[in-house]
Amino acid sequence: MKKMIAFLLSFTLYSLYCQTPEILSITSSSTLNDRNNKYIVDNLILDNKESWAEGVDGPGINESITITFKSQATINELYIKNGYGDYKHFYENNRVKVMRYNVDGRGSGWIVLQDKPGFQLITF
Repeated sequence: MKKMIAFLLSFTLYSLYCQTPEILSITSSSTLNDRNNKYIVDNLILDNKESWAEGVDGPGINESITITFKSQATINELYIKNGYGDYKHFYENNRVKVMRYNVDGRGSGWIVLQDKPGFQLITF
């Protein structure tokens, strides 16, 4: 199985979109609790306007998302939509400034995300 781990370095509402390969599972180190389960990690791969939110006290440093793919895959790029999923609320919510990634077999690194709505292409 191929796994990708992204370590989020600030409190955030975070979304990502990956076209291929097929995702087996997605998990997070924590999730913001609310009575409607609005901020679940599955929102990161669903086609909706909802976001995932980490659920620890403080700015969310070292919170992570792990994506496991159904089969061995080469990950060359990833589209990330930083901030809250609904554009009209983008500037009302916190966003990731810097994140660390680790792709099995390919190494790790740091990414500085742009502070703007919409998808950003990350190339590995």
